[in-house]
Amino acid sequence: QEITRALSAYATEVDKIIDGVERAVLVYAGGDDVLALVPLPSALKCANELRKKFAEVTGSVLTMSAGIAITPYNLPLDTGLEEARRAEDSAKDDYDRNAVAVHELHGSGQIRQSGAKWVTQSGKQFIDLIQEFEAHFKKDNLSGKYAYDLMQISQSMSGQVPAEARAAEAKRLLKRRTAEDKSVPVELATRLAAFGEDPGLGKEVHERWESLANWLILARFLAKGGQR
Repeated sequence: QEITRALSAYATEVDKIIDGVERAVLVYAGGDDVLALVPLPSALKCANELRKKFAEVTGSVLTMSAGIAITPYNLPLDTGLEEARRAEDSAKDDYDRNAVAVHELHGSGQIRQSGAKWVTQSGKQFIDLIQEFEAHFKKDNLSGKYAYDLMQISQSMSGQVPAEARAAEAKRLLKRRTAEDKSVPVELATRLAAFGEDPGLGKEVHERWESLANWLILARFLAKGGQR
């Protein structure tokens, strides 16, 4: 009964959160099941707010997993819904629940996938960090090439290379990709590198750093409003 009351209260909060997002549409909110259509720039932030409210309302009794499908505007709705469900399954199966997975569908048929635990075992909140990077991309403080630098780290520094070396390289590259007249705190690279060593982003080191790269590609995509 206590869980039922909590889920009922959460459904009310979902209405408020979605109403606060311009041009967002709540399709349904049935207890622990929510479906919404959200404009691209607000998608990740909205999902994170829903997750935080879920944790606030239910306490530690339940966890929330989310799947986000980012699709071309002219994609059939049922295809987008199917991809969102696949992303949700990925959050539960590939990241062991209490996680979020994002599937970006491009016109070429390519799908870029990102996923992570909402909160790591050490209590760090990953999506909050990604939103900080998104803000820097939006202000043109940081080049989008930084994401591809991380992809290179995943490919060339994931073997017997110490974690400290990967972190140092992430810092060096952040400074290199920061615009001349702008400022991006180096500690962002330190925090990012820590997630690169966290199993919440993947089982193997190269998977984690590749995931970080995909997340930053997504962050820049969101910051620039994406394409139609």
